Amino acid sequence: MFPKCLIRTGDKTKQEKLMRLMKQRMVLTMLAAALVLTAGCEKGTGETAGEKVDHAVEKTKEGAKDAADKTGEVLKKAADKTGDALKTAGDKLKETAK
Repeated sequence: MFPKCLIRTGDKTKQEKLMRLMKQRMVLTMLAAALVLTAGCEKGTGETAGEKVDHAVEKTKEGAKDAADKTGEVLKKAADKTGDALKTAGDKLKETAK
């Protein structure tokens, strides 16, 4: 399991420390793998983590579309007001020029 160059047969304490370290790393690796594999499992809401992400993405898209629509409406109203103000100013200039 371990390369012979790392373990000296006459030094049991180093060998024991190395074995303990390797066991700890294996346990931590297995725990991390278990966490990753269970991330897609259902939670109490009945949705998997992927479904929750998909739902959040759809909500964000809808919110962005609504914001764009509202911004477009406000800009159109502002442009109309600006156009009306320019037309009125132009009409006044024409009257004073006569």
